[in-house]
Order: sequence, then structure tokens, then C-alpha cells
Amino acid sequence: MLIATNGILISQKGDVLLIQRNDTRTFAPPGGTLEAGELPTDGVAREVREETGLIVLPVRLVGLSFLPIKPQPYFAFSFRCLMRGGDIQPSPESPHVGFYPYDKLPQPMASMHRRRIETAVTHTGGPVIWRTDNLGWPDRLGYFLLNNVVYRYYAWQRRRGKGPPYQPPPSWQITVHTVVQNPAGEVLWLKTGDQWQLPGGLADDQTPPWETAVSHTPVSSQLTNLTGVYTAKNAAEMTLVFTAVTNQTTLPDSARWFPPDQPPQTDAAQIQYLQDALGPSEITLFHSLPAAV
Repeated sequence: MLIATNGILISQKGDVLLIQRNDTRTFAPPGGTLEAGELPTDGVAREVREETGLIVLPVRLVGLSFLPIKPQPYFAFSFRCLMRGGDIQPSPESPHVGFYPYDKLPQPMASMHRRRIETAVTHTGGPVIWRTDNLGWPDRLGYFLLNNVVYRYYAWQRRRGKGPPYQPPPSWQITVHTVVQNPAGEVLWLKTGDQWQLPGGLADDQTPPWETAVSHTPVSSQLTNLTGVYTAKNAAEMTLVFTAVTNQTTLPDSARWFPPDQPPQTDAAQIQYLQDALGPSEITLFHSLPAAV
């Protein structure tokens, strides 16, 4: 699965920072794919600076998007950002950069980018909003032309020595865990071998991570938020931690409720997931872990 970011920067006048892409000539918020081991917060700041010349601070994750396209689906993080400095500078990837009125966004623009901008503008706090981007025929036609015409032309140019060598973005392995609480506030743990773990498992490329989180939870539950994102240093491995609530009382033999401040014997990463999920922060936390998670 490819992982990307979008940075939504809104001026004091309410205008939205947009680029015009060099490949599709469509307008979009600045962003791009993550490098191996890179945190989404770092990736979005890097992409915005590379594509616009502006230095931004991502202050809040507002949206998650799953785009089920071939050959690889995309999983995207959308951030509200604040400007910290810099001057607008176009780049080879973004020949046109500028601020545009939110109520008069330029054309052409992919429907998924309009939805991400709308999510960021209207999100005033609270849980992250997640959705699957089901593309209409105009967007599907655009992706077909992009992959079969534009990118093939770029590859031909590179073979002729008229462009930098292509570096494909890494394919990420995503793991999900869920901190599930019952009405008494107890947390659900599953025993695997001799160790306890929060419910979770590997996400596959064909399923949104939040659906994977639900499928790995052995009780009927409702997800409430994404509380933590963790990447392994120098590796394309990411863990997402959701929170959920349930009223179900019956449990399989491998599961048990524990008080939130008295977790069972487990590893340090699981304890961090739990503490971050139940901590005072109302926004999603991002951490780089020293080893694969």
C-alpha cells in the first residue's frame, strides 16, 4: 500500500493553498508519498516545502482517505497546517502555486481532492474523519490516462536521458491495533501465546485500515478515533491505533478485560499505544519507534 499526505493551508482571508500538478494539470492541495520510515507529519511538511516553497507546521490530522486503485491503493493523511515562513516558489512538480477562494476552487480538480479540502475546512476538532474515495468515471479516466500515457511518456524521456531516474515510492506494511473499552472503562486484551496484545493485525491492500481494525476485534464495537500513528525507523512499516467502545459482555477464551491502569504483561510498544490512546491529548499523536512495530 502506498501512503501519501496532503497539507491544507488556509490564509487569513480564507483562501486555500493549491498547486497545479505537472502530470495531470489538475489542481490539488500540496502533498505526496511518504519515504520509508518517515512520519506523516514530517512528510507533509517536506512535500509542502518542495512543491510550494512554504514552511508549514501540521497542527492537526483531520482526515484519512483510502483510494482503492490499481496497481497499488493509496492511503492518505490530510492535515490542517499553519504557515511558519518561506515564499511561494513553483517547482518542476508544481508549475503553478497560489491561494484560491474556498468557494471558487479552480478547475479541473479531482473529486477526492475537493472532499479532502472540504474536510479540512469544516473540521473544527474532535475525531479524525475517514472515508473510502470511490472514484467516478472522470477520475477513473484520468488515472487511466495518467498511468498509460503521461507516465509512459515520462519513462520514455528518462530513457533518452532527459530526466532524473525514477525512484518508485515504497510500499508500506500497515498494522492496526484497537483500544476497546467497555462501559466500566476496562480495556480488552487478547492472549497470543504467552503474551497479551491489544486486538489487531496486519492490514491488507484491498481493505481500509479502519475496517481491518474492526475485523480483528472479537467483540461488536464502534471505532471512535485514530489516536496514534507509529513508524519504524528506516523501514516502510506503520502502526495505526484506534479507540473503540463496546457494550458486549461475552468474550472468547483468549480475551479478558483489564483496568486501564493495570495492563497485563506485554511489550513496551503495546503500553505506549495504550497510554497514548487514553491520554489527555485530543489530537492524533505521531511517534517514530526505534524498531519494527
